[in-house]
Amino acid sequence: MLKKIPVQVIEVLEELEKSGFEAYVVGGCVRDLIMDRIPKDWDVATNSKPDEVQRIFSSFAGATEDKPATFYENDFGTVGLKVPKFMPNGPEREYDVIEITTYRIESKYSDKRRPDAVRFAKTLEEDLSRRDFTMNAVALKIAQPQSSAFRYEHQKTFGVQLTKQSKTPNVPSDNSSKSSFSGLEIIDPYDGQKDIKNKIIRTVGNADERFDEDALRMMRAIRFHAELGFEIEKNTFEAIQKNSKHMAHIAMERIKDELVKIILSENASEGIDMLHKTGILEYVIPELEKGVGVKQNRHHIYTIYQHSILALKYCPSKKLEVRLASLLHDIAKPQTKRGEGEFSTFYNHDHVGARVAEKILDRLRFSKEIIQKVKLLVDQHMFYYNPEEVGDASVRRLIKKVGLENMKDLIDVRIADRLG
Repeated sequence: MLKKIPVQVIEVLEELEKSGFEAYVVGGCVRDLIMDRIPKDWDVATNSKPDEVQRIFSSFAGATEDKPATFYENDFGTVGLKVPKFMPNGPEREYDVIEITTYRIESKYSDKRRPDAVRFAKTLEEDLSRRDFTMNAVALKIAQPQSSAFRYEHQKTFGVQLTKQSKTPNVPSDNSSKSSFSGLEIIDPYDGQKDIKNKIIRTVGNADERFDEDALRMMRAIRFHAELGFEIEKNTFEAIQKNSKHMAHIAMERIKDELVKIILSENASEGIDMLHKTGILEYVIPELEKGVGVKQNRHHIYTIYQHSILALKYCPSKKLEVRLASLLHDIAKPQTKRGEGEFSTFYNHDHVGARVAEKILDRLRFSKEIIQKVKLLVDQHMFYYNPEEVGDASVRRLIKKVGLENMKDLIDVRIADRLG
């Protein structure tokens, strides 16, 4: 596990400890390390206050007063530290950011979204007690590296240069590479490692209290279910069902961010279905609920809702717009259905559905570019494609209507529709 911690993170821990403070790697990055996954971000917890953190790193990696290495733009005690890029899947920018947060505990959440007040805590244990799930309430403390060999190996592993404060490593001899760390300490007061091993999502402490503090945690649990393939523990699941109404207090921007992660996950259809089973879908895309139990015609064996999530499951594309269009392509079928049984019809559901999809995505605060792309794909997903009957002129008309750059995505939506 030690060899998977980037040298930039180690340097941050070293600087804090040299200044007389505690420093731990915490949260999702520790969970990912335990699972042998590459962390998408790195978080450090410390008993150093934000102003002290900024002072400690005032000259880090060649920073100057005009170009500081840190930024502090929140009320939660989190200082962002700019470091040379090292994250394989990090954001597209000139630097990566390690977040350094002072131990904190939070008061009552009156609006179900944010704490009424945040105060700094004295111990790591207090800090871990406020976290959402046991798998994210694990902290890691590493000892000081004993030789330059460790840094050299990290430079090779992560393919990045060390910061200017690091000593230039020498190529280690066989003997020097044997000792890099003198110890490793994992702080796990809520048995997070056990839940990770057993693939269980469980809240820290009382589930009702955790979800009452921040209702979005319920959607995060479902997102982790979709991303990691973990099961939601019984009491946690029942608490989500019980408290799902609190999602009405959450800003659409925050809901959208979690929805995007679910849609792009390996088990996206299961994630959407879990939103339905817990009652949260009603606060995200209630239009999908209208298709639950609604039978189609002789061309389909599944209900409208079942077909929609199966289309998402079998969507061959990894693009967000295409996956959204696959999920929403039949969103207007419930309102356009005429008749019952095998000969029922859904005339113009594609065109009506495009307008419905537009309203859904606008409500969820998606960008105009994404909204228009999804609207186009939903509107045109019923294009006629029988090779025995479609001529060159028909193909040219479709390309003119859709745009050549969108044809692959449209075909992917059609594949999702057919396979679902």
